[in-house]
Amino acid sequence: GPYTALLLDMDGVIAHVGSSYRAAIIKTAEHFKVAVSHDEITVAKAAGGANNDWILTQRLCQMKGVEVEFEPVKAKFEELYQGVPGVPGLCELETLIPSKGTLEELAHRCPKGMAVVTGRPRSDCDKFLKVHGLDHLFQACICMEDGPPKPDPTPCLLALKALGMEGCPGEAIMVGDTPDDIVAGKRAGCAGVGVLTPEEHARQVLGQGQGQGAPAGLAGSLAACGAAA
Repeated sequence: GPYTALLLDMDGVIAHVGSSYRAAIIKTAEHFKVAVSHDEITVAKAAGGANNDWILTQRLCQMKGVEVEFEPVKAKFEELYQGVPGVPGLCELETLIPSKGTLEELAHRCPKGMAVVTGRPRSDCDKFLKVHGLDHLFQACICMEDGPPKPDPTPCLLALKALGMEGCPGEAIMVGDTPDDIVAGKRAGCAGVGVLTPEEHARQVLGQGQGQGAPAGLAGSLAACGAAA
């Protein structure tokens, strides 16, 4: 049908976070003497219910038999991601996945606008958009503080409301890189489009990581949730 709006997940769709959030998960786990790989994070994300990276880090440690309290995990993660005086944070390493020109063209083609629907804290979301000069392209940003995480449809429903689309959710597309994104969009009445992060795409092209079930598993999970790739 004629689509008039886009809801975009941020991490893995707009922002390349392999060197930031994912590295923060690995380094935080390392701090608690737990070895976690990029593939293990991908498998966990593909399984769903892994929208909050603080909770995911704690869960990955528990899966390796190491019980750690949530607050110390969150504190270490934030120290690594945000940085501390004299040590730049991993957030500085984030880059744009689509070009700014591509996002501008998409905004131009969306009469009802575009919204970011992310599990990021609002401050992290706003900072990324400002750093890359994208804040003017989005009419709304729905973040961690605004409601329950995806796959709950609430974030997508809030975005639709902000774009004045409660009555026509089927005209919006939710673009995400995890099953949680697609399920949330579908439950809110949107179409779903799944994308692979640059790392997953490269691995798939090179035929690597199939043993761990990561890239093929992620593409399969997205499709199973009803995403058009």
